[in-house]
Amino acid sequence: MRRASKLLPAPVGPISRIGAFERSATLLAFRDITARRVIEREKSALLTQTEDLLVQKQVLLEEMRHRVANSLRIIASILLLMARAVLSEETRGHLKDDHQRVMSVAAVQQYLHTTDGIDQIDVATYLTKLCAGLAASTIGEASPITIEANAR
Repeated sequence: MRRASKLLPAPVGPISRIGAFERSATLLAFRDITARRVIEREKSALLTQTEDLLVQKQVLLEEMRHRVANSLRIIASILLLMARAVLSEETRGHLKDDHQRVMSVAAVQQYLHTTDGIDQIDVATYLTKLCAGLAASTIGEASPITIEANAR
């Protein structure tokens, strides 16, 4: 709701000389800025709230990243413990392959975490790490492969 501004006219400056006396007047204008001030306060409050929400979002994102990294480490550790406990070489090999897959996902997650933003990801490095980790877990050390990523 906006209130109408009221201008009150008054004469300004020297109008005329009457004998030895000079006559002058001043023009005053008043504008009601209450509505504008209310809007500015609301805008400031919304800006503060938005900044607080961004900080909260960042804290929650860091917590989520931390939990994902911890979960991947726990899974990798359990797989290694299981690989040490089993007697079958075939099962041990599968568990070690699974461990390597989890470690490759953890390496990619760590790489994504250390980049400045999703638009700053070096795709060639990202794909090289991902493919190298997956290749190591599926092909094994007996027949290594080389991966070269050319991304723009």
